[in-house]
Amino acid sequence: MEKLQLFKGVLIELAPLISDSDLHLTHLALHLCTLIVQADPHSVTTVADQIFPKSLELMKSSLLQGLALESLLSLFSELVRVNASQLGFAVLLDRLLSLVNQKEVPKQVLLNTAKAVAALSLATDPKQRDATIVRFIKDLKSKEEPSKHLALYCLGEIGRRTDLSSHSDIHASILSAFDSINEETRQAASFALGNVAVGSLKTYLPQILEEINRTPRIKYLLIHSLREIIVRQSSSSDGIEHLRGFQSAILPILFENCENEEEGTRNVVAECLGKLAIVSPKEIVSALSDRVKSDSPFTRSTIVTALKFAILERSKQPVDQLLLPEMPKFLELLRDKDLNVRRNTLLTLNYAAHNKPTLIRDILPTYLPLIYNESKVKPELIREVDLGPFKHKVDDGLEIRKAAFECMYTLLDSCLDRVDIPAFIFNLVEGLKDHYDIKMLSHLMLIRLSSVAGPALLEGLDQLVEPLRATIGTKAKEGAVKQEVERNDELIRSSLRAIVAITRIPNVESNLKFEEFLKSTIKTGEIGEKFTAIKAESDQHEVGSSDATMDVSS
Repeated sequence: MEKLQLFKGVLIELAPLISDSDLHLTHLALHLCTLIVQADPHSVTTVADQIFPKSLELMKSSLLQGLALESLLSLFSELVRVNASQLGFAVLLDRLLSLVNQKEVPKQVLLNTAKAVAALSLATDPKQRDATIVRFIKDLKSKEEPSKHLALYCLGEIGRRTDLSSHSDIHASILSAFDSINEETRQAASFALGNVAVGSLKTYLPQILEEINRTPRIKYLLIHSLREIIVRQSSSSDGIEHLRGFQSAILPILFENCENEEEGTRNVVAECLGKLAIVSPKEIVSALSDRVKSDSPFTRSTIVTALKFAILERSKQPVDQLLLPEMPKFLELLRDKDLNVRRNTLLTLNYAAHNKPTLIRDILPTYLPLIYNESKVKPELIREVDLGPFKHKVDDGLEIRKAAFECMYTLLDSCLDRVDIPAFIFNLVEGLKDHYDIKMLSHLMLIRLSSVAGPALLEGLDQLVEPLRATIGTKAKEGAVKQEVERNDELIRSSLRAIVAITRIPNVESNLKFEEFLKSTIKTGEIGEKFTAIKAESDQHEVGSSDATMDVSS
């Protein structure tokens, strides 16, 4: 009796801690709740009164994820195993499903609810599980789209964890949802089909591959289903072993669709190929390398994009050693005549620099000039569109320039010792004169350079003054809307933050041009007030960072 009272007191104290405002604390509270239920099933009464209402509120939050979600699912599973009348399987299922009866439910809440339903279904007996699956299959015939969405996500989450092949009508029922006029329903059906196949590859994967070849109308959705299978299976050693047996059937379909005219389809194919490189590194890396010189720009673009998905952050994989000698062949696509191929190569290089810099460090000096070349405005990529009353200029090179500058920014963090700083600054100057997004990124690079390469930045400082002066002096156009005024103000503040960082470089006062710029432009009038405020904020941040460092070291 004393133990029950003790547990009751702890649960009452834990209830207020369950909230999406602190998911780590919520995770710890829910984990302790689960341990209490395991230790004393009689505590379910208190859980029903104190913890479960808070858990339902948490389920409604789009912020719920990670360990907090896993701990909540563990608690639900334990409650089903205890099978108390207050919170048995049927009660929990009905309460969870009632959360998504409303018309508008965020997708994240739908997905989390489906995961919770799957956790309940796996914890209950097979008879109740089968009845629940039958219920969801029937819901696929509902006229209410939210009911269909939830049913599809639930079937996918349950099917990913257990074999549903005994339900002979499930495959056809999910496929029928592909014909819906509602795009969300089709996406949910694609998710469901792929995840149900994960639970029984031998039964469903051959059917999906056959459907891809047979029905071009829904090929995009079926390839999304294939992606679900490959991504799920490639994340575990057992899954990799099971998937290898189907690789010879999957690869021809993926390589064929590298040339698909739909960019969305090619991106999904690229992800599939990248994840398959984890399954069979030697074979896939060799196959990708062979196709780098394909006649099709679509294929070249898809192949170089696939590399991103083969590179896993902070994880040593056999594929890394195989990619290392092949990287020059892939990065040569920076010279490709096709704009989209070059852009996707930059995005892949940026990803590699951020997640696995060892793959590109030694060869980086060879390709830096190509990155700089893509950072420049190219008049031949600017075209004029006639819109009737007026003409509008479209810059087809903007996206590739953004990719180039993003790559340059990443290299300052991961490969600074391989970067020639004077050449870097020379090319950075152009970014200070470019589009809003590129200017903002260039200011961040100046702040970074001030910190890690101050003396080198001082040598090139004269080049930076006039572009910074031009930005500081920019005014919103007459009649500009509020958003345009705010963007212009933020651009000025961003440049001032960069200037504050430059003023901290030792001996910066020796640069006469910069000193004159500070006195005549930065420290006067309204700009001077903004500069002083930003400098004060920055100084306070520096002090806070210094104090934190001292606390850690002590």
